Amino acid sequence: MSDNPRINALEAEIDALEKEVDGLVAIEEIRDVRRAYYSRLNEGQLGDLASLFTEDAKVDFGNDLGRAAGRREIADKISSVKSSVLLDFPHNHVVEVDGDRASGYLFVEGRLIVRGDSFVTAYKVSDTYVRRDGKWLIDSSESNTYYATPHQEGWAAAEPIQPFAAP
Repeated sequence: MSDNPRINALEAEIDALEKEVDGLVAIEEIRDVRRAYYSRLNEGQLGDLASLFTEDAKVDFGNDLGRAAGRREIADKISSVKSSVLLDFPHNHVVEVDGDRASGYLFVEGRLIVRGDSFVTAYKVSDTYVRRDGKWLIDSSESNTYYATPHQEGWAAAEPIQPFAAP
């Protein structure tokens, strides 16, 4: 600490700016995890998805897939998806960072084919993230489906069907 109050003020301002930049970088790194998830999902690389989760992650798929605990069980659930087309389009990913932990949510619109039927879906994903060894991973994820209906019935169907919603 300097005897010069002006230098002290500048150092404090630099420290604050460095902390803000670190937070913004962390937010983008976390968003990169989710971008990678949906990119792999849309490209049919389901075997690679579980690597984006912590070893002890917990996932609530919010549908017939149920819940999974641990990277292995998450991988098994994801690989069990029987869809010839599975495309999810995430948007509005909001992230709040607190050191090496973070939370966030995003909204997803999806298109998929299950047993020959075309579906439209919309759901919200709420996550927690942790930074381990300098890498952000999903630690928990919960999907809440707004609707998943056959395309011919449209999203306004009286009783939505939930064939699959990715975490």
